[in-house]
Amino acid sequence: MNYGIRWRLLSIMLSLIMAVLFTLTYIQIWSKQHILEKELTNRELLLRENNLQREQTLSNNIANQVEIEIAAFNFSIISELLSRATRNNEDLIYGMLMSIEQEVYIHTLKQELELEFLTDKEDIFAVKQKHSVQQKLKLDGLEITEFIRPIQISTQPWGVLRLGFSMAKVVEEIEKSKQELNEQLRWMIIQSVIMAIIFLIIAFIAVFMISARISKPLIELTASARKLATGDFSATINNIECDDEISVLATAFADMAKNLEQSYAQLEKYNLSLEQLVEERTAELQRKNELIRQIFGRYITDEIVDTLLETESGLALGGDRREITILTSDLRGFTAQANVLSSEQVIKILNLYLGAMADVITEYHGTINQFLGDGILVFFGAPVHRDNDPERAVACAIAMQQAMKAINEELTEWGVASLEMGIGINTGEVIVGNVGSEKRTHYSAIGNNVNLAYRIESYTIGGQIFISETTLNQVKNIVKIWSKKLVRPKGIKQETAVYEIEGITGKYNLSLDKKPEIFKQLKQEIALKYAVIEEKHVSTQEIDGKIIKLSANGAVIHCKASKYFLPKPLTNLKLNIIMANLSDEDIYAKVLNQYPNSNSVYIYFTSIPQNIKTELLTIYHNL
Repeated sequence: MNYGIRWRLLSIMLSLIMAVLFTLTYIQIWSKQHILEKELTNRELLLRENNLQREQTLSNNIANQVEIEIAAFNFSIISELLSRATRNNEDLIYGMLMSIEQEVYIHTLKQELELEFLTDKEDIFAVKQKHSVQQKLKLDGLEITEFIRPIQISTQPWGVLRLGFSMAKVVEEIEKSKQELNEQLRWMIIQSVIMAIIFLIIAFIAVFMISARISKPLIELTASARKLATGDFSATINNIECDDEISVLATAFADMAKNLEQSYAQLEKYNLSLEQLVEERTAELQRKNELIRQIFGRYITDEIVDTLLETESGLALGGDRREITILTSDLRGFTAQANVLSSEQVIKILNLYLGAMADVITEYHGTINQFLGDGILVFFGAPVHRDNDPERAVACAIAMQQAMKAINEELTEWGVASLEMGIGINTGEVIVGNVGSEKRTHYSAIGNNVNLAYRIESYTIGGQIFISETTLNQVKNIVKIWSKKLVRPKGIKQETAVYEIEGITGKYNLSLDKKPEIFKQLKQEIALKYAVIEEKHVSTQEIDGKIIKLSANGAVIHCKASKYFLPKPLTNLKLNIIMANLSDEDIYAKVLNQYPNSNSVYIYFTSIPQNIKTELLTIYHNL
């Protein structure tokens, strides 16, 4: 029996060690392989992006020089320019200048094509381009990226410049990176296997010695346990010479035998007090249940609390598809303001704002899903569905904007700048339910319609409410609309309409007071630079401009760019005005519309430092 216990312990412990060792080795190899593969992917993307950017920059530079020389009819200089460019740039395979009639004026690779008319599909495609494009080609088995750049004389199209760049160097670099990473992975696998074998040998020796030490005292414990099982509470442990945990176990076993008899005597006494204990625990659970309801009531209505706590599926993980109305709101420019305030002031302002908004949302039976900093996500129709969810969502949004007046009056007394809020609303089918784990659960909504609500909200400026067309279709009989805008949110292929809310009639009878912006002509224009913001990323390309008109909250800026490259309506911009001690201050704005018959646009300041705002208001009021 001693022999059996020893080897069973040995086999079990070795099996566990081998399983753990194999798992850890596999995880290490897999994770390293995953990291190396990700690194290779990132290298490849970076190489291709850098190469494409360099080629695009070179193409634009050559094209600009070609336009200048064509205007002067210097075709010999253009030929030398293209020849020199192909010699100095190993990736540039050829350059071809072709008129709008498809006549080849210059071709660095095939001289025999000069002054010839081309009629192939690719040539027809190239000469018809009105904007810069690129296409993939193969030349003698070599992968080519061709940049097609329209050439204009004044404002009239003359033809196109076609530049072909070889991808061979990029492909070679990618293959070299693959070989390096594969070599690293191979050596890592060899090292991991060697370490695993060494560790396994050491573990086998250690486990064998431990199993031999443990097996002997365990036999003594087994014999005493059999006596105890027959009711012999005087069972003792003899011949235990260990001074470790086995000795502690033997002593505890003997003490257990002595105490077990006393425990039987006390059992009856415990049974008598059990009923009283159950009653006390029941009362305690009732108090805790009431506390849970009070805590939940701070976030959602009593009706929703009852739904979650009193139904069998209320707190269960899972969800279902249903149509709801999603409302999202966000403060404009508060992040920049928070950077110059103390943490106590920021929390005080947020608590004032969120408290007022929570009261309004509760009044209209909305479910606050979560506070996201200074943003709020609200559901109408989940967990509890009502027939008038879209109506209440629109009415709630107007009431929230009206509540901002009282909030800003309070902030003025505190000596803090006023706040502005934008709201987006969308109605559609989503998946709603509890997600997470048994320990941590969050009631949430998932689907493209939630993302669309955030996109719609991002188009607003302070004081605006935008709704989607699906929401409008359900409330169009009682809402008033300021304007309609066509946008193309990320993830949606076609343009979609959003509508700015003016008010809602019927039993709600709420409306917004929209004050017109009065723009005044500046006596002295203010120079600036601006960059377009796409998906919260600021473009590295800065464009010169100047402010030609000012209003209390916005401006008209003239852009030193072609009208084809003017920022589109609802585009976000980062501005830096060129004034003493103010050039480093960032201003954020949204394009409202294009200024008639000019390379200018109307903008609205969404976030502006207080010192710049004071300076611009001083200029505006002095006009």
